[in-house]
Amino acid sequence: MNIHVLLIEDEASIARLLELDLNDLGYRVTVAHDGLTGLHLAQTQAPDIIVLDWQLPQLTGLEICQRLRAAGKMMPIIFATALGDDLRRKAALRAGGTDYLVKPFSTESLLQVIDEQQALVA
Repeated sequence: MNIHVLLIEDEASIARLLELDLNDLGYRVTVAHDGLTGLHLAQTQAPDIIVLDWQLPQLTGLEICQRLRAAGKMMPIIFATALGDDLRRKAALRAGGTDYLVKPFSTESLLQVIDEQQALVA
């Protein structure tokens, strides 16, 4: 498996844990800790899938998703955020997000969503 996951997460401990877990399972992971870096990497590295927090420094996850979709980038975008209200979930999906996980979540839950999203684009 050589699936490239771009993880955009500003909480270093969460980012590191997810990066290690995904690497151990054979995923290639790139991490960005702020919105501008994440957007740049999404535009230049062509990841297979993006795991995106909502609350980020410099650009929100919603803004990143909107900009990527406006630029024609169609990779799956999974929101992974502590904000679990229905309004934000609906906004994320309307903006082009393909799934929405609420923290805390297990690595297994994230893997299931990644697998489902990869199956849809395969």
